[in-house]
Amino acid sequence: MSIIKPIAQLLGYILDILFMGLNAIGIGNIAIAIIIFTLLVKMLMLPLQIKQQKMTKLQSVMNPEIKAIQEKYKGKNSDTVAMQKMQAETKAVYEKYGVSQWGSCVQLLIQMPILFALYRVFQQIPLYISQIKVLFLNILGLNGADGISSVSGYADTLNEIYGKTVDWSNTSTAVTTLNSFTADQWTKLKEAFPAFSDMITQNLDKINHMNTFLGVNMSQNPGFGLHIAILIPILAGVTQLYLLRFHRLAWSSLTVIIQQQHL
Repeated sequence: MSIIKPIAQLLGYILDILFMGLNAIGIGNIAIAIIIFTLLVKMLMLPLQIKQQKMTKLQSVMNPEIKAIQEKYKGKNSDTVAMQKMQAETKAVYEKYGVSQWGSCVQLLIQMPILFALYRVFQQIPLYISQIKVLFLNILGLNGADGISSVSGYADTLNEIYGKTVDWSNTSTAVTTLNSFTADQWTKLKEAFPAFSDMITQNLDKINHMNTFLGVNMSQNPGFGLHIAILIPILAGVTQLYLLRFHRLAWSSLTVIIQQQHL
């Protein structure tokens, strides 16, 4: 979707500013930046989500009345006058509750591009956070400085280490691919480019420091073995259960309020 890219760029710009602010006060950590950024986006989207939930609940309250109208004119599809009356009565129900027939869909259409853009930003963090991106560019030498790209045949060597063919001349592809390197692949990279081993180590140490949270390197796939990273999905599940319970209570309260308002 063409609309996703500019929204992702805007969100990435905001995340970059947030990270620079955190880094300035000594908290330059990707995970912390993501947590704060997610809460910020959640707060900004909260009015839309509340409105959507209210419309959804109103729809459930309205459904019996709408079904009654449909039942009233059942079997009269060929009667133009009857169909016009049914449409008019249905419209009156929506007006009674102050709901647009397309309101809930509109709220979703507004939220979905933002969520897709947010996923893109989180998936390609180094491309949006300049202070991390420059460290990868230092290693690659794609920012005008000396780096491994100055070595003849560097792309073939990188492809051999990575195990796949990648366009290493493309900055975005090169940065995101390096960001996915395992510790073993980084070791092989240093061995393959001994002249740049110290430079790679210096930049990699900074990258790992920014990516590590509670002992977990957020850029690495922990796999399925026993690892402290398993706490992340567990905590996510517990949080979702708590939010689900909260939403049920809020949903019940909203139902009572809606019914009282339209008695």
